[in-house]
Amino acid sequence: VVLDHERRTVVWNPAAERLFGWTAAEIVGQVQPPYIPPEERRDSYDLAGRAMAGDHLADVEVQRVRRDGTRLELSLSTAPIPGPDGSVQGVVGVYMDLTAHRQLERQLHHAQKMEALGRLAGGVSHDFNNLLTVIQGFSEMALKRDGLTPEARHDVEEVHKAARRAADLIGQLLAFSRRQPVQPRVVDLNTIVADMAKMLQRLIGETIRLETRLGRNLGRVRVDPGQIGQVLANLVVNARDAMPQGGELVIETGR
Repeated sequence: VVLDHERRTVVWNPAAERLFGWTAAEIVGQVQPPYIPPEERRDSYDLAGRAMAGDHLADVEVQRVRRDGTRLELSLSTAPIPGPDGSVQGVVGVYMDLTAHRQLERQLHHAQKMEALGRLAGGVSHDFNNLLTVIQGFSEMALKRDGLTPEARHDVEEVHKAARRAADLIGQLLAFSRRQPVQPRVVDLNTIVADMAKMLQRLIGETIRLETRLGRNLGRVRVDPGQIGQVLANLVVNARDAMPQGGELVIETGR
């Protein structure tokens, strides 16, 4: 892209046409071209002023916009164009498209963050599982004692049930963090879906309604419950991302 000393666009080459979507006939002669979004105009004006003053700008990251509204993340380098008397008669600017590169960087950062969270979940889950083993063991011992009142026995049974449910949840976390070996066993899929419903609802937020339709006379399957839970969670997260405005998500089991 080339600007003259009055900041009018005088050269808009085929690469600029492909990158931004406007033809040279639409851009040449403009002082405020449409590919510069309003919030970037002041910075763009300042950069052009520095370039006109003779500065060589190198790899300045800027944001621009395509004709279809797509935001572009670009690197801008400039060089002054001297006239016969040595004064700056214009500026040539070279844009390099960083949009895909920046998107990959963000995806890598997200993947690294999720990996770190997985390691943290795995470590905490192991420690918490040890505590639950103690709670389950002592509650089982308490239930074997004679002389417990019905009220006390009921309370201890509730503690034992809660510890078992918590252990199942920890097993799911360990499976998600992939720090637990595969342990297939014969299970009822309806039970797994029903047990995960609350956790899945938390994954999708309040704008999406989760409905489970559990089939009758469902055959049992031999699988790792943690892996099935991970599959369900992945499917639910993908469905959530496909419904940014909210909606209804149905999980159905059947033969």
